[in-house]
Amino acid sequence: MAWGRGEEGNLLLDMKFQPYLQESPLFTEGDTGRIWQYIRNHVDKGEGMEILDHIQTSIPRPSRKLIRHINSILDAKAEFILMEQQLVVYDRVMQLVREKALDGSDGRYVVLVKGGPGTGKSVVGLNLLGKILQEGKECIYLAPNAAFRNGMAARLDPERARRVFKHPYFYNKELTLSGESFQTAIVDEAHRISLSPPPMQRKLGKSLVEEIIDKTWLSVFFTDDNQMIRPSDIGSYDHVKERAKALGCTVYEYELEAQFRCAGSQGYLNWIDDVLGIRETANASGWENMDGLEFRILEDPNEMLRILQERQEEGYDARMVAGYAWPWSKELEMDGNLVKDVEIFEDGKRVFGMPWNPQDSYKTRRGKGIPANGGDWAVNPDGINQVGCIHTCQGLEFDYVGVIIGEEFTYDPERGGWTADVKKCHDRKIGANSRDKFLRLAQNTYKTLMTRGMKGVYVYSVDPATREHLKQRLKVVQELEENRFYRRKKTTLRKLLLGDFASDAAGGYVGEKTIRIQDFQVKPMDGSHYFCDIHQEQQFLQEVREVAGNRELELDRELEARFNGTPQIRGYAPGVEGLVVDIGIMKIRPKAVVKRMSGGKERIAVVFGG
Repeated sequence: MAWGRGEEGNLLLDMKFQPYLQESPLFTEGDTGRIWQYIRNHVDKGEGMEILDHIQTSIPRPSRKLIRHINSILDAKAEFILMEQQLVVYDRVMQLVREKALDGSDGRYVVLVKGGPGTGKSVVGLNLLGKILQEGKECIYLAPNAAFRNGMAARLDPERARRVFKHPYFYNKELTLSGESFQTAIVDEAHRISLSPPPMQRKLGKSLVEEIIDKTWLSVFFTDDNQMIRPSDIGSYDHVKERAKALGCTVYEYELEAQFRCAGSQGYLNWIDDVLGIRETANASGWENMDGLEFRILEDPNEMLRILQERQEEGYDARMVAGYAWPWSKELEMDGNLVKDVEIFEDGKRVFGMPWNPQDSYKTRRGKGIPANGGDWAVNPDGINQVGCIHTCQGLEFDYVGVIIGEEFTYDPERGGWTADVKKCHDRKIGANSRDKFLRLAQNTYKTLMTRGMKGVYVYSVDPATREHLKQRLKVVQELEENRFYRRKKTTLRKLLLGDFASDAAGGYVGEKTIRIQDFQVKPMDGSHYFCDIHQEQQFLQEVREVAGNRELELDRELEARFNGTPQIRGYAPGVEGLVVDIGIMKIRPKAVVKRMSGGKERIAVVFGG
């Protein structure tokens, strides 16, 4: 039945369109009852649950418009620019995409990428997603963690991009039902692929890693064994490689090492490994870029919350996270608010209480100001009012993060080492039979949490002895930094490279000098500037002498302040007119030349960008 124009005031409902409306009914706002009855009349019979399951598990084929939209965002945002080893991985995958049919006629391929926190695994994955789709090949982005998938989609487009992201289990289920294979799959956070299926799904007869490889002509796995945090996690580097070889795949192996998180300090990650007892490292006494990362041990979780709130008010992303040392309520309070499960007591009195990040659904209506789910928690400003779980925040990053260490992971000063009590862990998927593995799982958990911060990390432990141990370790770092023999100073290019005895006598402008460098490494300094470390130092020193006496360029004050505030920079000089460094992919006119510590070695680097 259709209404006339007078009843709705809508030309589309005019009586002259009745023949068409009878064939294709039109529903407008307020027609909830009618559309419900229409659907019931036409869809009430048959295998509805099978249809629903098919819709839920089907692999989407994005429209050309969505593909163009995704690539326009990737091309426009600086955060998606690929560098160094990232480009090597990207080029290999795109070569396979362009040269292979990916239909089974020319083999099956697996690209296996190892990389620690902050090495840019996801940036590579997102770039590959966009460009593979642009090439006209099938591609889907797989990740076990729903919050991570939603967070990645939000970086592209919060509404439309989610259709190209999927849980690995449902990807495999759809292909199993259809009997088809898929051309390309990007598998991010592969270390979290589990033996345990999602809720209400059957257990597989084979490893999910094997199932994915067996149904995909080109699989790209990004994994990090040190972020496996449950006994059921199976997506290790060795497991993926073993299954790929067993299935006769051509395997390409890569490792991402350059650090883009935690102020770009690999030394900080090494120090965390040493402090948490994961492995002994050369960074036991600290890291070379301490001022670039604000790291603090706090005595009060309320102070931590206050600092994080201040950072958010300043315009930064800030969140509090914690180990799974508290229960997680499935129901809301009577007033619709979240239960404050994360409680800390001193002398029997509660001194701190916050809820976990919200779950996807509750039986009762939630109150105002509560994010919709874990994925929304990561991007919604109201997420500052809840504590993020390891399973929610893994793979995500924030400008500032506060980490609460629970009583399941403590430092024993008498034994001189860390202990982990599985009985105090509330993750139900880590059972009592995991006692022998739990220490390493706890170490991996807290390393993961303490590497979520780009600019700052604050740590509080509920155990006083653990707090004291961490403070002592940090004190060593601070004392060493205060007593370092060097102090940054601005100097001339001639003195920086040739020493304090070099003369600054002007040699006159000698014109433009292009120095061609083949051995180099580009690393980010901040959001707009980059270091280009010169590995051919002798050649550079020999050739730069010709223009070292040229007139200096004016150095930006903010850039100069950054140099002075970064301990790893030993000295710096403004660039000079006429100096060009040709690295093949681009020609650089350096804004400055610096001597900086990188990877335990002093490097000469030119600074460009801005």
